[in-house]
Amino acid sequence: MLEKRKGIIISFIFIIISFSISAQNPSFTHKYRGKIDGIHRGNKSYKDIENAEFRITKENNEYMLSAAIGPIGKMPGTIIINTAISIKEDNSIVALSDKLGCLRFKLGILSLNLYIQRFYASIDKDKCLDINLSCYSIFDKGSPSTLHFRGKKY
Repeated sequence: MLEKRKGIIISFIFIIISFSISAQNPSFTHKYRGKIDGIHRGNKSYKDIENAEFRITKENNEYMLSAAIGPIGKMPGTIIINTAISIKEDNSIVALSDKLGCLRFKLGILSLNLYIQRFYASIDKDKCLDINLSCYSIFDKGSPSTLHFRGKKY
């Protein structure tokens, strides 16, 4: 009987600790919908993309910025952004890696890694996500692609 009570008490303590840990590190996904403009690749400009979506996801105190963009112009696939970020106290956002994501080709078999050349992002007091970035692949390091995104949290 005493052993059974000890088992119940230990199980109860385990449950309380589990809830306490999950309450300290809540996971979430924030979605931002807006417009991508200022799209350039080399000397060529492309039209704006309305209703684009970026996501900031937090799991286990790690933040990720993600999006699927495109195709843009005659691009043979979709830009997949998936990069680790840090959100500072002033709501500025810093990329933690030089890898931005990839260009996933339409066939889905191949992809081409994309790297960050320049990355500026923040969340303002109106809960809008603002991103300015330029990126490149191993084939176009001399002429990076650039874009600007501004979207409201929804």
